[in-house]
Parts: sequence; C-alpha cells; structure tokens
Amino acid sequence: MQPMNNDTIEFSYGGFFQGYKTIRYSNGTVTLSISLKPDDEQTNNVPEERLEVFWQELETIGVWDWQDEYVDPYILDGVQWSLKLVHGDREKNISGSNMFPPNISVSDNPKGDVFHQLCQAVNKLVGRKYFKY
Repeated sequence: MQPMNNDTIEFSYGGFFQGYKTIRYSNGTVTLSISLKPDDEQTNNVPEERLEVFWQELETIGVWDWQDEYVDPYILDGVQWSLKLVHGDREKNISGSNMFPPNISVSDNPKGDVFHQLCQAVNKLVGRKYFKY
C-alpha cells in the first residue's frame, strides 16, 4: 500500500470538437477520462517512485513559476487546458486557451517547449502516451 499524502494533480487538455482528456491523481491512483467517452474511465495505481519523478520534472521545468493564465485572444476555437496541483504546502492553478507557457501561441511550433515537457511528464506519471502535444 502506498503512503497517503495530500498530493493532487488534475490536468486537462483538448477542445470542443475533439473533446478533453483529463487525468486526476490522488491517494496513489490516477484516473484517465475523455469527455467524449464518459463511460470509458480508467483508474491505475501510480508507484511512489513515479510520482516523485513527476514532481522533480515539474521543478525542472519551472511550473510553480508559471503565470495563472495563458490566453491568445485572437484565436476563438482551438485548445484549452488546465493544471491544478497540490504538493506539500504548495498549490497552483493554471489555465490556457490557445496559448502555452512561455506565451507560445497555438499557431507557433511548440515542440520542445516547457508545455510539451509538462505533457511528457504527465505521460510518464500515467505510464503511457496519453497526451499528444
């Protein structure tokens, strides 16, 4: 059995037409869901070591220093995302609409940026390539 802590993670990414993929982590388990397939929810255990690697990766990419909101007002549809974190005594709520840290618009080439690294870290946490950014 895994030790209990107050760590919670919620990450959602998607758009109106393709739906939203969401992961929710708490108490050693992660739940994966897709808004267009509400009956297809999956729950998996997350080893403590994998959780620790996730928090280390978030430190490396500087998530705790990100702005609370990233919005490109010139793109109406597109992608929206949100990230809610609780780790120890730290909390962070971040969201975006067609823009990603550090102020990269969805129309730019974002591969290799910190948001891509966040998606990679979440994929490692859940143990599969769930988010493709």
